[in-house]
Amino acid sequence: MNQSIKGRRIGILLFSVLAAALMIFTLPSQMVPAYAKGKTEVYATWKEYQKSGQASGTWNDVAAAMDQAFDKAQELFSAKDYDGAYKWINNAYYGYYETTGFERMAMGYIAGSRKTEVELQFASCKSVAKNKGTEEDFKKELDTLRSMIHHDANVLDGKSDANDSSDASATSSGAGQA
Repeated sequence: MNQSIKGRRIGILLFSVLAAALMIFTLPSQMVPAYAKGKTEVYATWKEYQKSGQASGTWNDVAAAMDQAFDKAQELFSAKDYDGAYKWINNAYYGYYETTGFERMAMGYIAGSRKTEVELQFASCKSVAKNKGTEEDFKKELDTLRSMIHHDANVLDGKSDANDSSDASATSSGAGQA
């Protein structure tokens, strides 16, 4: 009897973990489809990016994929499509930063406070888009975010030290949260 209860609990736990994983990998892909940017497709999620056959073996590959989402956000912001820019910042966060484990790894390997800094920078970008700020402000916030992501990717890939403060995170304005 005790073995039976233990077996059921393990089965329920495994089912719950699988269901949660399925939700994580399917929900962000419904946000915004892939867009063609010049000759390069821009993918809303890491899963779509990987399916396309793009390089996906390092944290710098994740950062490069996020760059494409950031570029799309900048393009849309420049065209005064503030909602579209906001959605592509969300795609970078939910479709890449969270689902690849980038957030979790940065928090565990670099510092827990780093996760908060990066999240606040995502929020700053979204705030500028939501409030229809200036293109200069959006570019500044996005460049800071991009620099933070690349710095963290280099640390996680073993290319630089976590204490190297050469990234732009120290100059983040933290303009607001979205």
